[in-house]
Amino acid sequence: MKGPGKLVWKGKIAGGLFGVLAGPFGIFFGFLIGHLIDLILESAGIRRQVAVFLTDPGKSSLPGWEEGMYCFFCLGAAVFITGGGSVKNRRQELYDRLSEVYPLRDHDYKYLQEILEGLESFDIDPDLAAHALILRSRAGGRSPEDLFRGLAAYARQADGRTARGPAVLLRKIAEIWGIDPEAVGGIRTEQSGEEGPWEILGLRQGASMDEVKRVFRILASQFHPDGGAVLSVIQRRETEEAFKRIRNAYDECMRSFTRSAC
Repeated sequence: MKGPGKLVWKGKIAGGLFGVLAGPFGIFFGFLIGHLIDLILESAGIRRQVAVFLTDPGKSSLPGWEEGMYCFFCLGAAVFITGGGSVKNRRQELYDRLSEVYPLRDHDYKYLQEILEGLESFDIDPDLAAHALILRSRAGGRSPEDLFRGLAAYARQADGRTARGPAVLLRKIAEIWGIDPEAVGGIRTEQSGEEGPWEILGLRQGASMDEVKRVFRILASQFHPDGGAVLSVIQRRETEEAFKRIRNAYDECMRSFTRSAC
C-alpha cells in the first residue's frame, strides 16, 4: 500500500486552472474544491488497497516491517471483534495497543481505520491465515510467543463477552506459528492475571492424566458440598464455590488431553 498524500495534487491543479477564469477568488475556491476532490480520491484509493490487503495480503507491496505491522493489527482487531468488542468507541485503544509493538506514523491511521471498517463489514472475508503466515515471516526479530502475547491482549481488551470466538482464532494462529498448546494456555493465563486450571489443582502444566485424576479425587473429597452439612450457610457457600472451581479446572485439564490426542 502506498503512503497517502503522495499524489494529492491533480484535483488542486485542475481546480486552480479552472479558477483562473474567475479571478483571484476563483483561484482560491478552485484550489479548495480541488483539495476536496483529492481527499475523496485518496480515501477511495486507500479503501481499495485495504480491501485487497484484507482478502489477499500476498499481493501487498509493503516493506517487510510495515507489512508485518498491518498484518498484526488485522489479526489483533479480528480477535477483538470476535470477542464481542465494538470498535465504535474503542479505536484509539486498539491503536494504542498496536503502538506498544510497532511504531506508528501519522498516515498509518488512515489505513488502520479502513482495516477496522473492513473487518466489521460483511462484504469482506479476510484471509486471516494468510495474514498469520506473513506476520510470522515479517516478525522483525520478535518471537511467535511475543507476538501471540500481543494478540491475546486484544482478546482481553474485548472484555471477554464472547470467550469462544477469540479462543478458536488464537488457537488457529498458534497452530500456524507452531506454538506449543501448553505454551498457549500459559500465555493466556498470564494475560488474564487469573489462575489457570493447572494452578487451581496445584499441578504443573504437562502433568499426566493419572496425576490430574488423583489430585482431583483428593480435592473433591475435601471440598464436596455433601460433606459440609455441619458448616454454616456462608461456609457451605464458599465450599460449593471452591468445589465448582476445582471441578471446572479438572474438566479443562481433561479437555486438554483430548485436544492433544486429536
